[in-house]
Amino acid sequence: MPPHQVELTGQGWREHALDITWPTQLPGSGAHSVGVLSCPTASPPARRGVILLAGGGQTRWGAHRQFVEMARQLAQAGWPTLRFDWPGLGDADGEHMDFAASGPWIDHAIDLMLAQLPALDSVVLVGLCDGASAALLSTPGRHRDRIQGLVLINTWMRTEQSLASARLKHYYWQRLKQPAFWLKLLRAQVGWQAGRHLLGNLHKRRAQAQPDDAPFPQRMAIAFRQFKGHVLVLTSSEDLTGQEFLIQVDGAAAWQGARRQAQVTWTTLEGADHTCSTPDAHQVMQTQLLTWLHSLD
Repeated sequence: MPPHQVELTGQGWREHALDITWPTQLPGSGAHSVGVLSCPTASPPARRGVILLAGGGQTRWGAHRQFVEMARQLAQAGWPTLRFDWPGLGDADGEHMDFAASGPWIDHAIDLMLAQLPALDSVVLVGLCDGASAALLSTPGRHRDRIQGLVLINTWMRTEQSLASARLKHYYWQRLKQPAFWLKLLRAQVGWQAGRHLLGNLHKRRAQAQPDDAPFPQRMAIAFRQFKGHVLVLTSSEDLTGQEFLIQVDGAAAWQGARRQAQVTWTTLEGADHTCSTPDAHQVMQTQLLTWLHSLD
């Protein structure tokens, strides 16, 4: 146990820190990281563990300590949960890598969790933003038979076209329906810059390139179709990143039929932002997650 970490015990959970050494065959060889494993105090625990994958340069705490609360609630409900710092972030040294190349690190995190808890037979990956993208891209890897489920929260899959479409649909269209916007326009309080921005997004949306031309969105589509486990897709209604993902799922040829896959549950978190930052949004997200996890049994 790293000396600056102590074992903690709460109601229904206990947790301790793990000293992680990323394998030498990985880029950034020999990098040291810190993981925290939250375990149920009641027995028997679930046969499946949960691994939380932060995104957007976040540490194992998550935005506004979201992953700390999530891990402890999951452990209290019977699910052992691991969260860790990616190389180059938080308490980890080494060079931070692109999410699209993080599969070997996720494989190693699964190795670590199974070694700590030999009774586990599978894991569920829960990712936010590009952590969700990393989770999906890791499914064809070495532990494809161990990954039973994915929870994808406001998945990152940005292209210029998807961002332009999301802005038009979820920002400009909403503004056009607001009387205050037209009042500002009549009073010349809406500048030419805003108009140029709108026209620029229209141009990008009409561009000949298709969203699935980009390599990593196409890889994600292939992984999504080929993954045989269960998937929960959580999308915040007030988050452009999540809305971009849905626009591509519904419009890109590579994602055709994704909405009809029987093992996938699609859920909208009404009124929530990118990280479900309000207490109410976090609780709704947590309830959806726990309900879905229990449905796997």
